[in-house]
Amino acid sequence: MKTMTQNLISVVMPCYNRASLINKSIESVLNQTYRDLELIVVDDGSTDNSLQVLEAIHEKDNRVKVISQAHKGPYPARNRGLKEAKGEFVAFLDSDDTWDLSFLEKLHKALLDNPDAALAYCGWQNIGFNWRTNKPFIPPDYQARPDKIEVFLQGNRWPIHVALTRRKIIDEAGGFSERWLSCGDYDLWLRIAAFHKIALVPEVLAYYFYHGAQISKNRLRADLTILQIKRFFLKQHPEMLNQIGRRRVMELTYGVLFRPLLLKSRLPWRLSNAIELALERKIRKAMPPLYRLIRFGRFGNITRPLTYGPRHHFFGYYDKCPWNASASLLLAHEVNFNDRPPNPDDYATIGVVKLREGNRFEPLAKTNAWNWQQGSMLQWHSSEKEGTFLYNDKRQGRFVGVAHSVEKGEVGTYERPFYAVSPGGDYALSLNFSRLHTYRPGYGYAGIPDAWAQVKCPQDDGIYLVDLKTGTSRLIVSLHQLANYQPVDTMKDAFHWVNHIQIDTKGNRFAFFHFWGPWEDDSGRMRMYTAGLDGSGLNCLLDGQTISHYDWKDEHSILAWVGQSGTRGRFILCDSRGGPKQVVGEGLLMEDGHCSFSPDRKRILCDTYPDRHQLRTLYIFNPMTNKKTDLERFYSPKEISGEIRCDLHPRWSRDGKQICIDSAHTGQRQMYVIGLKGYIR
Repeated sequence: MKTMTQNLISVVMPCYNRASLINKSIESVLNQTYRDLELIVVDDGSTDNSLQVLEAIHEKDNRVKVISQAHKGPYPARNRGLKEAKGEFVAFLDSDDTWDLSFLEKLHKALLDNPDAALAYCGWQNIGFNWRTNKPFIPPDYQARPDKIEVFLQGNRWPIHVALTRRKIIDEAGGFSERWLSCGDYDLWLRIAAFHKIALVPEVLAYYFYHGAQISKNRLRADLTILQIKRFFLKQHPEMLNQIGRRRVMELTYGVLFRPLLLKSRLPWRLSNAIELALERKIRKAMPPLYRLIRFGRFGNITRPLTYGPRHHFFGYYDKCPWNASASLLLAHEVNFNDRPPNPDDYATIGVVKLREGNRFEPLAKTNAWNWQQGSMLQWHSSEKEGTFLYNDKRQGRFVGVAHSVEKGEVGTYERPFYAVSPGGDYALSLNFSRLHTYRPGYGYAGIPDAWAQVKCPQDDGIYLVDLKTGTSRLIVSLHQLANYQPVDTMKDAFHWVNHIQIDTKGNRFAFFHFWGPWEDDSGRMRMYTAGLDGSGLNCLLDGQTISHYDWKDEHSILAWVGQSGTRGRFILCDSRGGPKQVVGEGLLMEDGHCSFSPDRKRILCDTYPDRHQLRTLYIFNPMTNKKTDLERFYSPKEISGEIRCDLHPRWSRDGKQICIDSAHTGQRQMYVIGLKGYIR
């Protein structure tokens, strides 16, 4: 083994016809704040004047060593540079990429601080790709993952130039395998990370420049090479099969390859369409494990039922959490029909699924104020999330709100029904559910006439603030006020109503939709407002557009599906204070759905409406990495549609590790839970 100089860092750089690009890369090495370094550049038989450029640089700085060889490829060139390297640490930089000037200093410090780590790695930014992949990216702390080997078997975790490695570790691994034309860095990182500790430097310190001439631009060839690398690695380490399991190994190898190969438009349309039809209409039913392998890269079914027939069960909307604080109980409605809207005399049973007692459903109350989309606004009381829940009911000719203790029974009634409850549990917001039933069937309640049925924009109806401590309520935003707020011609002689109220994460402001009729999905006759909980500071956030589902990210930002007549909708992140709007998931999130942020506000959970195969897709989107992960697809029976449809309405658990949905894919409306192990860390 070659003698190493302590604390010296050897930077190895292969070069092939990079005369016009290499100066910038070399400057980013020689200008590092860490000065104890050498740069070994291996000219791999360039046919331009790269060698002359390199020799001129060597004349100016003797830290640069130039080696010339016949053209053999990047990995033989890197191995040639390793033979000449004298440093205790080694980093690799391609001749068209660059580093932040503190790259070596910070990664070297990380290795000194973590003497048992084989390498340190950092974040990076792609330059020159499409805008979606140009965002700075800081990878996770893979060492903290209990399934680190599985993570690296999924695919390459970082580009070659974002790591600093101890030279002795590279020597023990045998350097780069020259059997691979591409992806040899993945092969090396896999062999090192599988058996050694690694350390993260959570900063963007490396830059990858795309100009269309890289070997790695052929994605299909790279995918096939990665599969070969995985198979070779597993053949060399058969103990991994026992450690990970044969089924999981299949998911991490062939599943990871086949899913993008078949589903990402790499094939001619006719062939791709034929594969899709066979996949969705035949394989999905006949061979579910194979379907999941191709669609989601896994064999296993991550969906399990929470409720069972013969009665139907559902929770309701996506903006409320059905789990109690200890995750021992799950709120649910139970009904004995599924094929029509509820009539004024239809009751739904309210109860809890006892998750620690075999998912036993325990009935606790009944309600005569409910619908299929949002139920009875069933939700845990924000100030007592363990054992007290809220719901709406119809009593003595009016709709009311009810508080109910799992242990004690009913503990209070309120003069108005609930729509949204503040995070602290002090207040709730309410609206006219009779009027909503008239103009948006499926969201209001049947059985009580609207007191203002003949009034187009009443002054004494709209949004109400309910004090949950005193039980009193007052009007804070009137329909008359909204109809006269910067009015447009279509508001004249129109009936007005409100819907979709949601309070921000701090409990300071709320958002809602204002509609005026006649209204259709693409009519644009709606606005989205925000206001303080007392109705002050009314602000029109979106106007003249079709606005659908939304969720507060924080106390100021709202994610909403927004479109205009004749144009494709998009998810837009809006600043309620009037700041700029930002498109989220451009080119990836192409359909409206019920969106909600994870409890840590880092990920977005969403679903879709039925596609041409009558399938709804449940997925998670990570805005930081711009990655969309499909979790599952659920059949939506055509006969259960319109007002009685069963949307998935996905809802996060309080710890963000599970998802609860309603689904009718078996023909019955039931509740299911999806475990997120492997998807959320």
